Amino acid sequence: MHEELIRKIIQTKIEIGMHVIKEFPSSMQHPIKTAMHILQEELSYSLEKENKKSKQKQLQSINID
Repeated sequence: MHEELIRKIIQTKIEIGMHVIKEFPSSMQHPIKTAMHILQEELSYSLEKENKKSKQKQLQSINID
């Protein structure tokens, strides 16, 4: 549940950022959109990586108990 909430918050912030970008001159929009997409991918990757570590810890605790 916690990961889903974080993911939703990040997604919402990125969507708001994309709306703000529309107010910039068109010559600036493309590089900013590219940076936003890269940021979104990096955040998604780090959340997935963190989620995998959490699942591994849960499995280890199950095996130990």
